[in-house]
Amino acid sequence: MNPKSIRLFALFAFVVPVFTGCLTNGQISDRDAEAKNSTSERIKLTQMSVLEHMNSTHHVSIPATEEWQADASARSNGEYRFRSGGWKMVIYPATDEGNQRVVVIDAESDTFWCGSVEPDGDIADTCLMR
Repeated sequence: MNPKSIRLFALFAFVVPVFTGCLTNGQISDRDAEAKNSTSERIKLTQMSVLEHMNSTHHVSIPATEEWQADASARSNGEYRFRSGGWKMVIYPATDEGNQRVVVIDAESDTFWCGSVEPDGDIADTCLMR
């Protein structure tokens, strides 16, 4: 092989993976963004359902949905964490059956609620302590 052929081969071997990697990352990013949006909507719906359930069924004075802020720094293992004043909420990843476990805690008054939201929107209470 002559030196020109070697250089051409080396350039081709370097450039093709770089371009292929760039194209693949764009496609994955689009899918990830779409999945993130659908997950965020599902998490917001779960959060709203739980807060409404606690207010109507257990008569717990809990902050409204708009008052909760995502705690992005504490997110791990697919958990979503929210805060509102002394209140904390953790929404765990969905199980294989599609149920999402949720824990809501008020550290100031030692109140906590545990339950799960089923795929059809029904809420099952697991525990409530005031």
